[in-house]
Amino acid sequence: SVATIILFIQTNVAEGFPIWLLGSLIYVITQRLGARLHAASKTLRYGAVAVGLAVFLASLVYTHIQSISWMVDGLIEGIAFSLLMIAVIAFNVGIPKLLHPLATYGAEASFSLYLLHFPVMLFVASMLTGGQVFPPGPLALALALGMAAFLIAIAWAFSRFTEKHTGWMRRRLTT
Repeated sequence: SVATIILFIQTNVAEGFPIWLLGSLIYVITQRLGARLHAASKTLRYGAVAVGLAVFLASLVYTHIQSISWMVDGLIEGIAFSLLMIAVIAFNVGIPKLLHPLATYGAEASFSLYLLHFPVMLFVASMLTGGQVFPPGPLALALALGMAAFLIAIAWAFSRFTEKHTGWMRRRLTT
């Protein structure tokens, strides 16, 4: 459907599709390993997350010092972030209380946000920019922040019609 359409769009943004798919990899790995790793020692669990965080931060530093291309840099950062997310989820380390509201929103709208952000971003970016790349600066930052806010709003609205009703649908399907 949407993924098939994206693959045929002639734009360099479509090349980012493999980065988008890393979210599916996170899900598959954590579903297969999660239960086994929850029982690991606290030292191992927090150590794995610390290593994941260090790898992610190192990837950010590396790609900004030694940039190769947006695609390669995106893959390096995406894979490193995926490793961090796998460690956080599979080792079930929890999150600080300060981040609970954000995590609650993320849990309620995560699938919608994951599903919609890339196709909608691809469409809106191609319509607004016409393939033009903006140099770093206030305009580029404002566009990026505006796009992020727009994507979150779209995903939130979509989640109100879908994920909000998951429990009800699950009960209907299993009875």
